[in-house]
Amino acid sequence: MNPFPEETQSQLLRAFRRAVTEVPAYRELCGEQGVSADQIVDVESFSHLCPLLRKANTFDRFPIGELCVGGEPGELANVLTSSGHDGKERFSFGLAGREQVALSEYFIDLAMDEAFKIKSLKTLGINCLPMGVLFTSQCMTVANTSVREDMALALIQAFGKPESVTSAPLDRF
Repeated sequence: MNPFPEETQSQLLRAFRRAVTEVPAYRELCGEQGVSADQIVDVESFSHLCPLLRKANTFDRFPIGELCVGGEPGELANVLTSSGHDGKERFSFGLAGREQVALSEYFIDLAMDEAFKIKSLKTLGINCLPMGVLFTSQCMTVANTSVREDMALALIQAFGKPESVTSAPLDRF
C-alpha cells in the first residue's frame, strides 16, 4: 500500500524519469544495478530497485558534469559546500541554479512574512544554519552567521532593540 498521495507519487516518477534519462551518472548507476525506467512504476518499485545515492558512488566517483542534468552544471547561482570530508579527495556539495534560487527566495519571503510580517516591518533575519546553508530575501536584510552564536548576539546588540527581537516556534513553519 502506497502511503503517499497520488500527486507526490507522480512527482517522484517524473523526477526519476528525468534523472535516469538526462543525468549521465544516475543513468550509469541504474544500469549497473539492472534498473530500467519502465520497471519503476510507483514508490515501492522506486524504493526497492533504485540505487541508494551516497558520496562514495556520486562525488567520489563522477565528475561534476556527469551528476547534472544534461551532463553539465548549467546556469549556476550557488554552490553549497560541506564542512568537511572523510580524508578522500572530494568534498560533497550541492548546486543551485538561478531559477531555483529565485523560487526559494520567493517561498522564504512568503513563510517569513507569515511568521514575522517582514513585508511590513523593517527586518534583519539572522541565519544561524551551518556553514554554506545560505538564503536571500527581497523583503528583509539577511545576515549569515553560520553556527556562531557570538556573531548572532553581536548583530542583535548592534541592530536590534530588545523589544523587537523575536522568534517563532518551529511548528509554525
